[in-house]
Amino acid sequence: MALLRFERRRDPALADLIGLLRSVVNEGGNALLRVAAERDPAIAEFLDLWRAAPPIASHYTLQADGDSAGELRPKRGLKATLALWDDAFPGIAYSPLQDDASGDIWALAPAWLAVLDKHPQLWNAFAVLDGLVRAAMALPIGGHGSLVNGLLDRGESLLREVIRANAVGGLKLEWGWLENRPALSLLGERIARDLEHAPTAQNLERLEWLVRTLNPNDNQGFRTALLRRYLELDRHADALAFADLHPDDFAAMRYSRALALFALGRRGEATTALSDAVAAYPKLLAWLLKPNAKAPRLSPLGIRVGGDDEAWIYRREYLDLWQRLGALDWAREVAATRGL
Repeated sequence: MALLRFERRRDPALADLIGLLRSVVNEGGNALLRVAAERDPAIAEFLDLWRAAPPIASHYTLQADGDSAGELRPKRGLKATLALWDDAFPGIAYSPLQDDASGDIWALAPAWLAVLDKHPQLWNAFAVLDGLVRAAMALPIGGHGSLVNGLLDRGESLLREVIRANAVGGLKLEWGWLENRPALSLLGERIARDLEHAPTAQNLERLEWLVRTLNPNDNQGFRTALLRRYLELDRHADALAFADLHPDDFAAMRYSRALALFALGRRGEATTALSDAVAAYPKLLAWLLKPNAKAPRLSPLGIRVGGDDEAWIYRREYLDLWQRLGALDWAREVAATRGL
């Protein structure tokens, strides 16, 4: 351990470094945030304002229309202060058609911190929380994970309160409304962090809420993750029912649907489903069955549909699942019939 190694050297010049390492051991990432705050007044002010944030409260209205909750509309007081925030904080792109200026966040910190200090109700604004998450992620230090998670948790709590206050539970909150995107973006980032860990009842409920209730059009691309979670938790009937909501989808959904059928003991239907998936996306099965496969060269331009990179990513994320469910021998039989 680095701390013990430095302590054994008994070098007075290392005292500050040893003190920092001791703090990291005891406090985790909070120690790095504290050091950063000591060196940068803007970071210190940000953390002070975060600690003094007001309780969660709804300052939005929603007008239900059929199965849709409609657009998140800030009430008059919040709308006025959001205009001040928009003037001070760099723009955030929620579409490829927008320019993203978020790289200037900390250069402009004095302006947006002043607005946040004067108008604390902004802590209950989705666009502000989304911006502050990006500010926290842009901090030039490590150890900001707990701060980011805290802001994301606040965003989720705020969304649940707004939905409760407007009595629109169970309705869609569609991505098509520009005002809805910051709230959905916050929830999506929280879920993306969940997916780095084993599934739990809480993070599965969060994922289901986004994909099956709020944004069933899945503009954010989480449906394959939900299907994988069902398979990981041996909820194979749920996996199949969900996959059937997305017929003729992309490769991962189609292969995972075949795996769900196999896990349910419906071998004939599974073979048909896997054969159909292989006909559309043959490289996935070829890569799934490769012994000691090495990653292909990945393009910085994105994943090629049906390409080696897409197949490699599926193998990396799903091979353990196919092995655990005992499906690889069956997959080899299907591959042989397809001449792979």
